[in-house]
Amino acid sequence: MSSSNTPTTGASPEECLLTNNVGDSAESAKDNEQVKKVKGGKAKEDKIKTEPANPFGQYLKEMKNEGKTCFEENRRRWEAMTEEEKEPYVKMYEEEKDELVAKGNYRIGRKRKVHENASSEPKQGRKGPKKNDVEVESSNLELLTRVQSLDIKIDQLDSQARGLQGHLCDEKVQLALMKFKLNEKTNEIISLKEKHKNLLSQHSTCRIFQ
Repeated sequence: MSSSNTPTTGASPEECLLTNNVGDSAESAKDNEQVKKVKGGKAKEDKIKTEPANPFGQYLKEMKNEGKTCFEENRRRWEAMTEEEKEPYVKMYEEEKDELVAKGNYRIGRKRKVHENASSEPKQGRKGPKKNDVEVESSNLELLTRVQSLDIKIDQLDSQARGLQGHLCDEKVQLALMKFKLNEKTNEIISLKEKHKNLLSQHSTCRIFQ
């Protein structure tokens, strides 16, 4: 006996394909109907909305209605918007929140986790700053020490440079004084040579007359 998905003898390939698709669709619909049912044969009730969509969620819903479903593009557009441009979506969020509050559904059934003996027994843990904080503080202290050391070296080099400049000025003064004295001595020598030459000339003249 042939099943509903098995084509009859002599059917064309198109008819076979159509028959298979119809059977598959019927089985899929049946499976979906079974999935929707819970124990006892009762359909699962729709989940009650207890939290309003935030302003960004309101914006995404509007973009979806306009056919703009790319999340990354919507996120970039949202981040580029000003506070005034975001104001309508903030208002939509507040209106939806007020509506849920009026219906008594706002955050209904929401439970907060309460740690046992949280108030009576203090949490046992490692005392003192975290490891990352200690490392950052140590790094900052080391950097500050290096900066202070460099400042001291800079001051020392600056003092040495000023000392060398003063010494150079003294040397220049001494050199100028030595040049001045040397010029004086040179002029004296030239003058003595001239006198000596004149004396020799006078002495020669005297000998001729004698």
